[in-house]
This record gives sequence, structure tokens and C-alpha cells, in this order.
Amino acid sequence: MATLVVPLYITNAQCTSLLTIVNTGSAPIDAVVTFWGLEGAAVGAKALSLAPRSSTTVDVGDVEMVEHRFPALGSISILLPSPRADVVEGYLTITSREPGNPFSVRESLQTTTSGGRLRVASVPDTFSVPVIAVHSLSDSPQTILLGCTDGRGQRYETRTALPAHTTFLLNVCIARRTEGRTYDQLLRGDAGLSKGAMRVEVKTEDGQGGISLWGFVRSVAGKPPKGHFVETVDFSDPRVPGEAHR
Repeated sequence: MATLVVPLYITNAQCTSLLTIVNTGSAPIDAVVTFWGLEGAAVGAKALSLAPRSSTTVDVGDVEMVEHRFPALGSISILLPSPRADVVEGYLTITSREPGNPFSVRESLQTTTSGGRLRVASVPDTFSVPVIAVHSLSDSPQTILLGCTDGRGQRYETRTALPAHTTFLLNVCIARRTEGRTYDQLLRGDAGLSKGAMRVEVKTEDGQGGISLWGFVRSVAGKPPKGHFVETVDFSDPRVPGEAHR
């Protein structure tokens, strides 16, 4: 079996999350979609059957889940038959429900990877400090290392324990709490101040288990690039030029 991952969904009065899965192959595929709460428990599941060369969309807000804390946020894993996993593509779209605060960001499905690999992302100088979702793929606790260098050459480093299957939302380019922004502040328009272009680095300390990563940033007030106010932060392996999520 093989697993694809979405590190973060958001579904509440302000945002909707739609999961789209595409079978590009010539044979039908059965998949099991599991929804994880932030605290590491499986809170919902949905079985899907995809006909050849077809797609299906799931509104995360419509999925029946057990009662749990922080129901607006979580992660998704998609279990697939191994021989056919390479023909499955997809993404999660997080879209604003508020007419006065329009945005839509897309999160590509990620393949699971072993721990220890350095993952790197860049943030342009017209954006806020990022909010990074770190989702544990491990059945055991692990330690993650996060680093950030800002446009002024300031270096920030964080070391934190990540329990099994939990999802943390982290600011990684701040020296004090007041410099950070929560996911809700960014989505509502409170971007804070830019720290210039930023380079973010994340890895696990012990090389085991593995994590999946995704994040987003908000355009700093007065500098919206081409009308876009919320943008994604995608991570890649710096040893593989042009590497995408898959």
C-alpha cells in the first residue's frame, strides 16, 4: 500500500476545504481517506472508488467526524494500492467564504518520505512571516529542527518535540511571540511586518518516522502582488532541482 498526504485542511465559518483526487490510469482504484485531528487521533474516514480517468471531490466540512478538539483544523492521509499509486494525483483547495476577504490556495498531495531529509522553502520579501503546518507521519514521537534566515541575515532556530501523527502550526522566522501570526490572523488580513526574503529549513533530528510540510503567507499591507493576498509556501529537497510534491 502507498499513502498520499495533505498536511493541513481548514474548515470553519470563514474557510472551506475541498479535496480533489484524480485517477489518471486505465483501471479503477479504491482509496481510503483518513482525517486526522491536530492532536494525532484519526477523527473520520471515507472510502472512495475512482473509475478509470475520473476524479472526485470531497468537501471536508461534510465529512462525519467524531467529536474532537480543534475541529476546524487537521490533516488528511489517502491510502492507495501500491501498484497504482503513481497514477493518482490531486490537491486540496482552501477558499475563503467571506466576500470581503477573497483568497484561494491550493495544496498538492504529497508522497510520504522518510525522516532526516532537509526540506527547504523560500518566501519573497513582500510577504509576512509564514505559518508552517508540520504533520507527523510517524507512530512514535520525534524531534524536528526548524531554521529560518531573513532578509537582514538574522538567523532563527527552533527545536521541538512532535508527538505521533500530530500536526503543529508554527511560526519559524520570529525572535519573540509578538512577531508571529496565527493562521487565523493571516487569513483575516493581519499580516504584521515583513522581514524581507526568508529561507525556511525543516528536518527531523533522528532521521526516522518522517513529516509532511506545507505553509502559507499573507501579503504585507500595501504590497499585494498582482491582487494575490494569500500565497502557499511549498517545500522541496534542495538536492533535487525542480523537485515537486510528487
